[in-house]
Amino acid sequence: MTSLVLFIGPDAWKGVFEAATKVSSGFALGAFVSVAVVAVIWIGRSKASQQPIPRAAWVILGIAIVIPTAAFVLVSLSSPAALHHVTVLIIDQGSPITDLLVFNSLNIPPKKTETAFEFDIPDTALTDDKNVVFYAFKNGRQGNSTVDLRDAKSLSIKISLSSENLAVDIMRSPLEIEAESKGKAYFIEAAVMTFDIENVAGKRILYWRTTYAIKALRDLDEKVEIFREEYNSDYAPPTRWFGTQPEEDISPKGHWYYVKLRMKRGETKAFTTGADFAYGKPFPDRVAFCKNIPFGAKSDYAVFTDATVDGDYVGNVVVLVTSHSLKLTPLRGEDSGIRLTRTPDCVVQNSPSRASSNQFGTSISADWYGLKPGEEVGILYQW
Repeated sequence: MTSLVLFIGPDAWKGVFEAATKVSSGFALGAFVSVAVVAVIWIGRSKASQQPIPRAAWVILGIAIVIPTAAFVLVSLSSPAALHHVTVLIIDQGSPITDLLVFNSLNIPPKKTETAFEFDIPDTALTDDKNVVFYAFKNGRQGNSTVDLRDAKSLSIKISLSSENLAVDIMRSPLEIEAESKGKAYFIEAAVMTFDIENVAGKRILYWRTTYAIKALRDLDEKVEIFREEYNSDYAPPTRWFGTQPEEDISPKGHWYYVKLRMKRGETKAFTTGADFAYGKPFPDRVAFCKNIPFGAKSDYAVFTDATVDGDYVGNVVVLVTSHSLKLTPLRGEDSGIRLTRTPDCVVQNSPSRASSNQFGTSISADWYGLKPGEEVGILYQW
């Protein structure tokens, strides 16, 4: 009996511990109580007969008491049920309202009821100070409240809207407010993407750069993967151009990575990312933009894309294609800009473009406003 208990295999110990973690059920609890009772009876009989108490009896008793207790503590500490429940009531002119934008500094979405907004906040999502700021916006009027969830598991708060429109909120674009309501960590106020295409020793070299101006919609920590960047081509591998902010490689070939950002809510920051490509062969005949536009060996497109449904909101985008060694021309004249919306169906719209040239080279540009997730814009060109 002693050998069986002391030299029990690791798999069996694992089974015992897993059973212990389920002591909330009557059957599992009863099993451990029964083991403890058997051990106590064994010890009692040994004492009554004045015989040495077997070591195995003490081991079994310890297992029946210590393991369930330890398992209960570990399960309690790791339980996903460590939530803070906050009910937010918005008051406007003395009455509760729900037809407005309500969010918090952690961007945890609310559950709207008939009279209030409810938030379930995991303890692991809280910052070190355990504070969460709740915001309410409606037609330029706003209110906010900061709560300390250090010791609170459930609480209710009231936020009253300001009586007057605030200039700072009136100046916010509806697109930025929509981005915030969707839980986005930042809003891209503007992006400028440049394609510089040059003929170098018989190869076409593409110097591709993108400059962003973003606004943080919540506090950003450079340790958290927030801003994902990607440069790719079907016909040449990228050579990484390291940008103006720290970057963290993720994909094996460096096609995509995260830009490390440390920002406070409301702060704006500009930075540039990029990549270079070398094309040694002519392009094949191909089609793009949902197979609506054909391209040949001497035509291509420069595209700013965020085609994922959960992608970014962008206030203004400028795309500029330049060359000092190739004579570029728009592929479709003054309407060589293009805007593609992929959701729910592919919709292609032509956009105005501008072309210019001098003794130093040629350029084609276009700009767009109000990009939402699932859209991409670009310029069609040839040489």
